[in-house]
Amino acid sequence: MSSSTSPYPRHPTIPLSIATVSILPASTSLPSKLHAIARAGFNGLELGFPDLLSYAQGTVTTEDEEDEEGSKNEDKDKHDEPKDKKEIGPYNYTHLCTAATAIKILAQQLNLTIMLLQPFSNFEGWAPGSSKRDDAFRRARGWIRIMAALDCTTLQVGSSDSDPADFPNEPILDFSTERVVADLRELAEMVARGVKGGKIAYENWCWSSHAPDWKSIYSIVQAVGRENVGLCLDTFQSVGGEYADPTTSSGLIEGTSSSPSSLSLSFSKSCTSLSQTLPPRSIHLLQISDAYKPSPSPIPNQKDEKTGLRPRAQWSSHLRPLPYQGGYLGEQIEIFTAAVLRTGFGGWVSVEVFDGEGGEKKVKDVNEWTLRARKSVGRLLKVCGIQDVDVGVN
Repeated sequence: MSSSTSPYPRHPTIPLSIATVSILPASTSLPSKLHAIARAGFNGLELGFPDLLSYAQGTVTTEDEEDEEGSKNEDKDKHDEPKDKKEIGPYNYTHLCTAATAIKILAQQLNLTIMLLQPFSNFEGWAPGSSKRDDAFRRARGWIRIMAALDCTTLQVGSSDSDPADFPNEPILDFSTERVVADLRELAEMVARGVKGGKIAYENWCWSSHAPDWKSIYSIVQAVGRENVGLCLDTFQSVGGEYADPTTSSGLIEGTSSSPSSLSLSFSKSCTSLSQTLPPRSIHLLQISDAYKPSPSPIPNQKDEKTGLRPRAQWSSHLRPLPYQGGYLGEQIEIFTAAVLRTGFGGWVSVEVFDGEGGEKKVKDVNEWTLRARKSVGRLLKVCGIQDVDVGVN
């Protein structure tokens, strides 16, 4: 089936996408996720690397594992699996590119754009000469190869949450503006060389070690000074960092000077500043999700002993539902979304949710859930004044 004969409808004037890693049930195969995305009327998708890896492991076979340099991986215990098939790992870029080409073909058949590869994490700030920096750039080279195989132009880069405290005897992290800007500038040049029209969407993760809010990442992007480096804004990351707090009983930021009214005023001022500051061309996409208030008690204000995740990262990983599906930050999500749209932004609006708490236990049908996601983002955009976007597909 060619892209011109896809049977699925395309309604919105603002292009809508959804992250494959968000789709429920989580066990759904990647091809089935793409079919559901198309059926629901989305224009495109964010391809999650875990989904690509899982798909490759189920469809691509190889006798030898290779990294992006073409060298065999000798670290794996070869007695753990059959001799005629080795599990494809996250550094087996040749085989991941084979899988990516197959997904690209399917997306073209369904008239879907693979608009982003995500999440590329913990890239910037490693000291020159360190093994961590070598690994970050090795991953970058491999992911850029995958982008080219996918015909995908945008790499999502999350602001690093690597913790200097984890390396007390080895000062290998440097989050100075100079180091971060230099790293992102080099990455931008690599993406531009490796992918036609390639660009970076830099996202503030609200638990980041150095850039947890939109002002921080915008300052960095300005300093990078490359046309192919812009912002990935996210309702959860901004509302969850500037207004909400999963470690308090109220679910909101608390403190001696943070009454609910002053907190609301501060958040509103930040959103007004965003709409008056950011040029629309600086925003590469807007991601949408709400948040559940942790229950029955707040998340402890410390790293998780097993995962090492900070509280807001724990919150993000499984307590992010669709808008209007039981979250508690709906009003603030509408305020933030409206502020982004007031900049004149008219690019990709993408659903990125992680609903392991409520949705994963209840959802049985991938098509029903994906249509619900399409209706949810359509409703949010209508509330924010985009009147010509359909709420959903009948």
